[in-house]
Amino acid sequence: MATATLMNNPPKQTFVSQLRSMRTKFPTLANDFLKRLSFNSSCNKGSDQLTEAPEAVADLDSSVDVGIAEHSSPIMNRPNHLRFRSDVYMIPHPAKRKKGGEDAFFVCNNGVAVGVSDGVGGWADKGVDPSLYSKTLMREARACYEEKHFNDPLASLKAAAQKANKIMGSATACILSIDEAEESHAILKSANLGDSGFMLIRDGDIIHRTKEQQFHFNFPYQLGSTSRAQPTDAQLSSIVIKEGDKIILGTDGLFDNLFDYEILQILNRTKTQDGLREETDELIKKGSLDAEALNERKVSVAELIARKASEKSRSATMKTPFAQNAKANGMNVLGGKLDDITVLVATVISTTASGDDTKIPEESEQTTL
Repeated sequence: MATATLMNNPPKQTFVSQLRSMRTKFPTLANDFLKRLSFNSSCNKGSDQLTEAPEAVADLDSSVDVGIAEHSSPIMNRPNHLRFRSDVYMIPHPAKRKKGGEDAFFVCNNGVAVGVSDGVGGWADKGVDPSLYSKTLMREARACYEEKHFNDPLASLKAAAQKANKIMGSATACILSIDEAEESHAILKSANLGDSGFMLIRDGDIIHRTKEQQFHFNFPYQLGSTSRAQPTDAQLSSIVIKEGDKIILGTDGLFDNLFDYEILQILNRTKTQDGLREETDELIKKGSLDAEALNERKVSVAELIARKASEKSRSATMKTPFAQNAKANGMNVLGGKLDDITVLVATVISTTASGDDTKIPEESEQTTL
């Protein structure tokens, strides 16, 4: 485990200053206190999610169709340049609908990087809005790519965490970017810390899947001003990618409620318009999707996956990865886990194959993270 690195200009916050003073004078006592703080934050997050009564969330579900901006960085002008075209859909925890949940994401305008983050809900019990840290982390990570021209997820995660650590809070994070330093091929680089993650799918099969990082069950690695984990603890990968590859990126609200094969089934079934229609009709019949609302917009694959995860999160009987993992840890838990759900579906496309559909819609509040 990497040791914590103090910032050159520590934030002027009494709580943080006291912790640092305690670390200097009583290191053993301080470390024990920080472990307890992180543990309580994580446990509070889990208990909040499991005890809330299920409610309808359709009125505050949020969909963002994120393409590529008209302007491009110099590297984008290269022939056959690869980048992401992404659809994002978020469904907040029923108890957190009014503020839009505590997840956050970013998608670069030039399509070179994407990321998601899950704010740890336990901070709310201490008077801190958990979404502030996750949103700050994603906003700063995006700035690393768009303003500072980074091309490495770990470097952007380090820089973003340094900025985010000026406020109280903690969050998981998963950042992906496309690196075309090699002329013969493009590399998908990733840095994943905690229990968010992604799947890389090619020709209908999963060829890469991140592993959860947890200190113990329901206590994920998380970045934060008082957290044990550091950016250097992130799981890193570099994978050769090609046009047509798909990435399913999500927070634990997705992966706790849907098994990998269920996500893959939805993705494969929706390759055709008929399959997309069948999946949509199925959700309408189950009451998970409002048919009238579809008259005004198109349903995305990201939405279908998110709504399926939401459906299972409200079930007390369906088999889920969360219940399976809980049982493996000696807990008698059935059904899904209520949580914020963020699903980002990114398709690797070429500049030469995009045509006129690469314009980004007018940005919503979420896409500015």
